[in-house]
Order: sequence, then structure tokens, then C-alpha cells
Amino acid sequence: MALKANNFYLYEAWDRAPVSIPPRSRLFHLEPIGIGTAHTEGCTSYIARLAAEHHVSAGSLFTHELAPASKKSYLLPSNSKSIKSVLSTSFYPATPSLNGLGSTARDWVEILGRLTLQRDLRFLTMLRWQNVLTDRSLSRSVRAWCPRCLQDQIRSGGPIYEHLLWALSTVHVCPVHETRLEDRCHCCEKQVRPLADRSRPGYCSRCDSWLGNASQKKKETSVDLRYELWIANQMGKLIAAAPTVVTDPPKRRVSEFVPNCINKITNGNGNTFAQLVDVNFSCAT
Repeated sequence: MALKANNFYLYEAWDRAPVSIPPRSRLFHLEPIGIGTAHTEGCTSYIARLAAEHHVSAGSLFTHELAPASKKSYLLPSNSKSIKSVLSTSFYPATPSLNGLGSTARDWVEILGRLTLQRDLRFLTMLRWQNVLTDRSLSRSVRAWCPRCLQDQIRSGGPIYEHLLWALSTVHVCPVHETRLEDRCHCCEKQVRPLADRSRPGYCSRCDSWLGNASQKKKETSVDLRYELWIANQMGKLIAAAPTVVTDPPKRRVSEFVPNCINKITNGNGNTFAQLVDVNFSCAT
């Protein structure tokens, strides 16, 4: 407020203390979607969405930002290989692990967190369950999606993203629509990796076709589908619980879980259960 005195304006003293400016992120501070729910976004989806927010391809984001920030020698160009060649041969084949619970997921969560200043990106992976689950065959080698979920997203006008649940190899059905996930583009009929040069959530990275579909598929009622829905719902609960679980469950409870599953699903028949989950009977018990 200014006061006039003798033809001069007197102003209140300015606070000359330095202004505290929060740190700025190298990349957009993009909020992950669905944390704390069964519909949590997957890490590979987050990377593709981050690239789209910057109006660049996923390949360009890796080439110019992520690979240099990783400081990993195998991702740096050499005299004989370009960065694009390095990504195609060394990185993209390993992208299923980004959604998992091993060192690859841990490293890239740290890199993405450093560049975006987002603190909760570990929940876009299965890292919270690294002492409970095995990383072996946990993540799909190819992309999978529910066309109706994608269509619901575009109809609602919200962001388009792909669920972490869809990236798990044990999940074959959508628990929301009770239909099987798809893993081939309906247009080019190709399977694609979880992350590629031209990845965009909801679109084929080969032919750029929209992967959503609103058509009503007839719900299956087979025993196999009921079992697969049960698996999808249980894995969804694990994903949803990750941010709130403080300690791992006791090993005794984990060891009791499989016998309980055998009793519940196959009435105590271990051989039948082993066939359902596609493991040796000795592994199942």
C-alpha cells in the first residue's frame, strides 16, 4: 500500500528475503494414473504417455533423455552402433521387465523419478512384492489390452493409458468386462512389444491403429474363465494394496497360500492345480 507525503509516495518495505523456488524437473511432472487401485498404470504405459505429453516418440524420448540419463554403457552409442540400433537390440527386448520386480524395473523407476520428480513411480511396477513373488515369467513379452477399457477411456475424455494388470503374464481376462484380453492388433494382426519406438497408449506401435473397441463380446461362463477372473481380481488386489502395505506378509502366510489355493480351486487336487497354473506339481506344492 502506498502513502503520499510531500509529493512523494512511501511504499511499505519489500521483503528482500530470497524466494524459495521448488526444484524443477527435467521432464514434465506427469502424474501416474490409478495408484492405489486395481487399474494402476503400468511403467511402460507411463513412459509412452510421457513421450506423448512432450510431443515426441517414445524412441526420441529414450534417445535424447532416458538413455543418456541412465548412464548405462549398453545403452550408449558406440562407433559401430547408433543409439537407435542399441535400443532395438539391447533395450526394447527387455522392456517387459520394466513392469516387473527385478533390477531393471528398479533402475528405470529411479531414472524416471529423477527426471520427473515423481516419487511414486515404483507403484507402476510389481516392485513392492519383490520379496513375495518371483520375477520369473511374471511379465508378458508382448503387449495386451482390453479393447473395451480403452474405448471407455476415450469416451470419458480422460487420459488414455494401459493397466499394469494387463502386463502380467498370469492375467488373461479383464475383470471389469469379463472378456479376454487381446494381444494382436485387429488391423495389422501383429503382436507388439510392451514398449517400442512408436509406442502410444491405446494405439498399435506398428500400424498406428486404435486398439479400442466398444463391441459387446459374449461373456464366457466356462470354469476356466471363472478361474482366470479370480486370478485377475487377486492380482488387481495386490496392485491396489501396494502403496498401503508397510511390511511384507510373514513367510508362513505365503507358504500357506498355495495349499489354500489348491483346496479352494481344485478341491485339494495338486496335480490339477499344477496343470492350471502351468507348473510342475513339485513347484506348486
